This record gives sequence, structure tokens and C-alpha cells, in this order.
Amino acid sequence: WNGTAPSCVPAECETPPSPEHGWVNVTDTSLGSTVTYTCEGGYELEGEPVRQCVSGRLWTNDAAVCRPVSCGDPGAVANGTAHGGAFVYPEVLHYECSPGFVLKGSDTITCRADGKWNGQKPSCEPVSCGPPKVLSDVTVKGDTYSYNNEIELSCQPGFLLQGKSLSVCQADGSWSHRSPTCVPAHCGKPSPIPNGNVLGSE
Repeated sequence: WNGTAPSCVPAECETPPSPEHGWVNVTDTSLGSTVTYTCEGGYELEGEPVRQCVSGRLWTNDAAVCRPVSCGDPGAVANGTAHGGAFVYPEVLHYECSPGFVLKGSDTITCRADGKWNGQKPSCEPVSCGPPKVLSDVTVKGDTYSYNNEIELSCQPGFLLQGKSLSVCQADGSWSHRSPTCVPAHCGKPSPIPNGNVLGSE
């Protein structure tokens, strides 16, 4: 005979590759052996965690994959918007408020490996214009000094307001009025009466 006599060797499966963000625990690749899939923190296994080497040098089941843990939708913020990707580890959401509103709290929240957000979402509060600055003889009606609210300006009887009587709290935190003043009311010259005189000069 020429050549070498054939021999039988144990059937083996190829070592399966590790999934992204995880690994495969391989102790043996011979027929009947098993491998176990595990994910790193912040990821969860999708698929069967254990595969077995069967005849034909094949592993049972499809290879498992590691998916990022979901933190869930934290919900919308009134008068604000959130910017970011999916609500999964390790995504970060960035918040900003609409014009006329200011952020209360952190402007970012991060999805943690345990599937929870690292803090509370912020809120958007109306800008405050504070009490309006007017001259002492100008009367202010209204006590809500936040964005889009109006106050009414007026004068004492016998005086007229020079300027707008309504002022609105604006998005930049300022009032829309421009230094109104009170001036004495003038009645104008009275009409003459027949066979009589008008006395007085004011």
C-alpha cells in the first residue's frame, strides 16, 4: 500500500465569533459540546444563550446578539423639546425650552446600564419679567409678571397716560411698555355763551 492510512478524528465545530458588546464562553468545540453567550453591562441578550455542536459540524440555533438596554420614553416636556436618539443605553437626551421659557433642572439625562435614566427630566418655566418699573404716579393693574401676561397702566383721575396702557411680558424678560408718564388732562377752551363771559384762564 502506498500513502498513509486514513484515521478518524473527533468532529468539531468552528469556534463561533463573539457578538458585539458581548462574548462567547467556549470550553470545547467537539460534537455535543455547548457554548454560552453573555452580554456586557448595559446590553441584554436577544436569542438563545446556549448553542450545541451537532453532527454536520453545526451549532444549533442562530447566534445570539446583544441589544442595548431600553430606559423607555421619559415623556415630553411642556414648552420644550428633547434632542437625542433612541431611549437606550448609553444615549443622552438634551433638552431646550421654547422662547419665553427657562430650563429648571439639568439640560441632559443619560440612559444607564440598569435601564433607568440618571435623573429627572427638566421642566420649562415661564420667563419672569418681575414687577414693572414705572413712575410713582403711574398705577399698575395686574400681579402676574411671567411670559405673555399683561398688565394695565393708568393714571390718577385728572391725568392722562402718555404711552401704551397695556404692557406684555416678553420672551427676553422685559416689559413691552416704554416709560409711560401721566400728564394733566386739558379740557380745551369752553364755548362762549350768549350774553355772558367765561371766567378763568386754566
